[in-house]
Parts: sequence; C-alpha cells; structure tokens
Amino acid sequence: MTHITVRVGSLPGRITEIALNGDRAVSTALEAAGLDPEGYEIRVDGYNASLEQELRANQTVLLVKKVKGNALTVRVGQLPGVVQEIALEDGATVADALAAAELDSEGYEVRVNGTPAEGTTAVSEGQTVLLIKKIKGNVEFITVRVGQLPGVVQEIVLNGDRTVSAAIAAAELDSEGYEVRVNGTPADGTTTLTEGQTVLLIKKIKGNAMTVRAGQLPGVVQEVALEDGATVADALEAAELDSEGYEIRVNGTPAETTTTLTEGQTVLLIKKIKGN
Repeated sequence: MTHITVRVGSLPGRITEIALNGDRAVSTALEAAGLDPEGYEIRVDGYNASLEQELRANQTVLLVKKVKGNALTVRVGQLPGVVQEIALEDGATVADALAAAELDSEGYEVRVNGTPAEGTTAVSEGQTVLLIKKIKGNVEFITVRVGQLPGVVQEIVLNGDRTVSAAIAAAELDSEGYEVRVNGTPADGTTTLTEGQTVLLIKKIKGNAMTVRAGQLPGVVQEVALEDGATVADALEAAELDSEGYEIRVNGTPAETTTTLTEGQTVLLIKKIKGN
C-alpha cells in the first residue's frame, strides 16, 4: 500500500509531518507524533473526528481544547532565525502565537506579514509573525532553506542582511571546512540571497547536491540534504535512522541501502508488509 503524509499537532503548538501506510487511523497518526489525545477534542481539517477515522493524504490532525469555530495555522519566528509552523485557535492573538512557539518578545518589535503589531493583534490563517530588532517602517523579509550536507534542512527568515553568512549564522551552522552552495552553485559568505533559495554547506564534492525526505513509518519525515548520487544508506545516516528490522521503500517501491537516490524522493523505513 502506498504511504501518505499528514500534518499532526496540538493546539496551540507545533505541527509535525507524519508518514502513514496500512493503518491510517487518527490514533496511529497521533501515536507517531508522540501526542496523547486524552482531555482533547480531535479535529481533522477543522472538523470533529474520532480516533478511528481513516485519514487521507495531506490532511491536518489537531488536538484542541473545547473551542468555538475552527483552528488556524501561522508561521512564527525571530528575525533572523528559524521559522516554525504553529497551530492556534481561531481568533488567537500574536501573544498566543509567540507563547506556542516558546518565544519571548521582550526587547523586540512584533511584525505580522511585515507590519508592526501588538501582542493583542488577532492573527489569521497563513500569516507570519516575526520578532525583530527595532527598525523604522515596515519590514520586508525573505525565507530561505539552510542545511549541512548530509543533514537536516531548516527554513530561515532574513531581512536587512540577506547574505549567505547571515543565513548560516541564523541556522547556527559553522561554514569552516565546508564549501557553500546556493541552489547547487558555488557561493561565498557575501553572496546575496533571494526568496526560496537553498543554502548548503558541503564537503568538497563533484557535481551538485540534492534534497530528499526520509522517515520511519509511522513517524516524522525530515528533509535531508545529500550529495548528488547519494544512496539510501546516506539518507538514513543523515536522518539518524537505523534500518535494522525494517523494509526500505523509495517512493513506495522496495529498495536497498545501496539504491541511488534522485532529487525529491521519499525514503521510508516500514515494518514488513505485502505490496507497495
């Protein structure tokens, strides 16, 4: 059976991407995310649901206290720094978003989609809440992806200083001893970044880098950066996963640790099953 991915979280709190195969019940997704539903209502895409309900690809499962209306998701971070996706009750405020992300606004200004805001400002679906040092006017920011190869890739937000060195510092990585690639092209710390680019620190390699998704089923799926031509074994090592006792599937097809990967593929460790 082909696997699916869903998003699971507690409201308010962080949202995690989870992979499922044969058992696609809400209870399985919650267990894989390490969440306990006791004392909570369950919502799937905003609607009340049961533990036994079967999930479809790309649905969002949230554990919520009894609330009126639906839930919403926003992105929260410190600029420059890592951005998290957070689930909140409909009608939540900036203060609620910051508390869920475990961020302290003391000494910072708050911006929602670049516009100054207060802790009491209501947030709506899809907005980005950022803590920034005091500046004049609105703030324009970009988001980029930063990681070490092999390793996990993070989403980072930047404003005034949009250089590679600023992105690496925000991701708390050290470039010493590594080459820098931006979208696969050699770069240096002074290179200016644009929206959506990927910055990777890599040992000297031939050719380009690539990103794949790796996880255990059921369980969390991570985005991992690898050298072009890398194998399943390389992806599992980068994701700190042990394949012992599991079958390996690449995009749903049985594979070996020696199988070569290509850009965008998904590597999953699953218990032995019949079929895809």
